[in-house]
Amino acid sequence: MNTAAEEHRPPAVFAWLAAALVVAAFVAAALCTAGCEHYGELVDDIRDAFHEGDKQQNPTNSATSATSGGSSASGTASGSNGGSAAGAPSPGGAYDWCYGGFKGGAAVEDPAVQIADLRISASGMTYRFSKGDLSAWGIARTDADAIAAAFFWDDAAKKWRGGKFDWISTSRLSRDWENIRCGYGGWDAAAFFAAERHAFCIVSKDGRRRTNFITDN
Repeated sequence: MNTAAEEHRPPAVFAWLAAALVVAAFVAAALCTAGCEHYGELVDDIRDAFHEGDKQQNPTNSATSATSGGSSASGTASGSNGGSAAGAPSPGGAYDWCYGGFKGGAAVEDPAVQIADLRISASGMTYRFSKGDLSAWGIARTDADAIAAAFFWDDAAKKWRGGKFDWISTSRLSRDWENIRCGYGGWDAAAFFAAERHAFCIVSKDGRRRTNFITDN
């Protein structure tokens, strides 16, 4: 005989469990047939699907979040110490958005949303918000609804090359390089990891606004 708790278990629980099983089966099947070069696209598509589903489940989930401390950052490319990176070109045309399938070159820097302290490792990166956060763009704290863009300095071409490599939110202060490593959106992983200097910025998904660019040295 069913207990009272079992008889009154919310239907939503079963719906979420069923959805999770379907997604798990889809991922397992896809990974069996897709090579590493398609892994980034698959992960991105799944994130987008979950994100869209969450929006529909929580249509009133809008955002305010606390600022992550620190002083205002410069609008020029700046290193982890907050100062201008030696020899770094000015933002804009010197950044070649050639990977990731997203063109962010026309985005205008938003002085209300600034970042700083880029730290690069072989596995990923970290940063912080030095002024404001993505709530200024109407994005909830945990909503990965902005573009994370990374760049590496091409010394031969004397310019930064890069582009979109992931989605990002205010709460995500670190990202890994898995998409770049797997060649997502045409990324040249060998060139990226061989480079001595890297840069990062966040762009609104409509390509109209961005943070400042920051560099690791």
